[in-house]
Amino acid sequence: MPLIVDLGPWPILRAPLAVLLATATLPGLRPSAVQAQEPPTAVTSETDAETFASVTGQANQLMRAGKFAEAAVVASRASALAEALHGADSRQAAIALHNLGFVLKRDNRPAEAQPLLERALATYERLLPAVHQDLVNITGELGQIYVDAGRGSDLALIYARHIARAQQQGHSQHLAVAQMLANQGFVLRGLKQADDSEAAFLRAVAIFEANGHVANVNYLTTLEAVLDRYQQTKRLDLAEAKANAAIAALSALGAKGLPFVVVLNNRQSMLALDAGRSDAAKRYAEAALALLESQTIAPLPGRIDPKVAALNNLARAHRGLANYKGAEDAYRQSIALLEAMGDTRNAGIVTDNLAVLFMHQGRLEESERLSKRALALLEEALGRDHPTVGQTAGNLGALLNDAGRPEEAEPFLRRALEIAEGQPTRNPVGIAIIEDNLAGLLRMTGRHDEARRHYERAISLFVSALPEAHPRIATARNNFGRFLLDSGKLPEAEAELRMALALFERIYGADSFNMAIPAANLAEVLTGMKRYAEARQLFQRALAALESVHGKTHASLQVTLSSAASLELADGKPAAARVLCRATLPRESTRRSPVTVRPSRSTSPTAEKLDEPTTRESTTETLLPSTVQVRARIGD
Repeated sequence: MPLIVDLGPWPILRAPLAVLLATATLPGLRPSAVQAQEPPTAVTSETDAETFASVTGQANQLMRAGKFAEAAVVASRASALAEALHGADSRQAAIALHNLGFVLKRDNRPAEAQPLLERALATYERLLPAVHQDLVNITGELGQIYVDAGRGSDLALIYARHIARAQQQGHSQHLAVAQMLANQGFVLRGLKQADDSEAAFLRAVAIFEANGHVANVNYLTTLEAVLDRYQQTKRLDLAEAKANAAIAALSALGAKGLPFVVVLNNRQSMLALDAGRSDAAKRYAEAALALLESQTIAPLPGRIDPKVAALNNLARAHRGLANYKGAEDAYRQSIALLEAMGDTRNAGIVTDNLAVLFMHQGRLEESERLSKRALALLEEALGRDHPTVGQTAGNLGALLNDAGRPEEAEPFLRRALEIAEGQPTRNPVGIAIIEDNLAGLLRMTGRHDEARRHYERAISLFVSALPEAHPRIATARNNFGRFLLDSGKLPEAEAELRMALALFERIYGADSFNMAIPAANLAEVLTGMKRYAEARQLFQRALAALESVHGKTHASLQVTLSSAASLELADGKPAAARVLCRATLPRESTRRSPVTVRPSRSTSPTAEKLDEPTTRESTTETLLPSTVQVRARIGD
């Protein structure tokens, strides 16, 4: 059975159209589970029949040796013999045309192959059941040509015709129908007919499941298409339920199903990360690692090493939970594995992820060194204009801006935005991340009107592309609120920061470390509005959250302590202000750089997803599914 490969647009880092892989063997007169209904044909000459068999065998041998031009000459002779022996409308003549079209297509002669394949398809449709494998295979071969020629709508009609015939013939639950439905779904997705595409995928998945055909790449590919659709339309509960049901069914199959269980656990971990659910992401990543550590599970073809993927997801989850030591350990294990495999591209991605982690911790010198190394690795592996390179350049720009070097940072952020905007399929989240970081740089360099435009665009893109309660939306609103505070627009700042704080509390909990920055920013706004009691309560909450992670003597508390002291002075309480000011003194000597984790800003990292290896006929690049799916971001 031919592999199902996506015909529709993939997320960032994927080619606009992939193609259907037809069977690697030529069609022939083999028995089928569903027998063809055709009248017997007479052979005019035993010698001619022997010649036909010999010539067909030669064509097969040349094709398998990759000598397609020579094979085409021999296959053309076989086609003429088949027509003379059996008649132009016979199945044997159609098989010979199919063989010739197959070889011509492999010889990069699609214009010559197309009419031959169309003639063979017409005969197959007349003589064969709709679920016959030769018919399925030839549709895949012809489908490649149609997709390359921009005739996806014609291909969708062919699949619709096959599927309707199969239902009329009583084969509606046949696995070949599932395969055709899945490919029809990919075609429709490429044509932007999202609802019809989803319906086709769901029908295909149901047939695979009804037949118990789940420990199979075709099922997994189709299921992932369904999950992608649910994720894109923000139906995350449906996506999680569907994936969990598949994990349970595959787990029940024992060793046969475990490679697929690991892939789905890793996918669920990424889905949870994209939804801002770091705790759930951690559970799924740990489940994948537990399976991998308990037994040997080989990667599925065309996929990133499952242990690398699980470690990267676990590191991201730890970072979201402020367990920075756990995140660093997982990232370093992942980098070591990738370097041992010689996977420069993904080693560069995870190195950049580690650099972002260090940036969040205020370890800016280490972060800069790693970020520059990651950028060099990725430029070498992918070229200067690849979207992953752009994401890494954006991260380096955000880092340099955090380090107080905006003149060095701006070219990297502008370059990142130009690369992201220039992709055939634009990634709104990736663009919004860069916009948010560029807005922060413009704020710090006094270009307030331009900064406001970038902040507002970032929020608009995030809101349009992400679930309502997502950390990226919360971070962007916090950053914009801080900008409004610094611009003296206190009522607007209060509104934005209250939204940001409510989102952080909803996502992480009222007492989590993640609420400290927006709480402190909002407290500064309320101080400026002389609402001292409310401000004091927020400062106390922010300091408690920071101390819960960093302890009482960490430099990251200094800005919040200083702001809280300013509140006490403004409220006429100098003694309380002196206590807070004295608490900041020991922290001055512990600071490692001019900028630490501070309430004035919450930097976003770029996408952190790993790139899948490219193994298919049409060159496609794929992310370990979401930043899709795709490395991660400019800030979870």
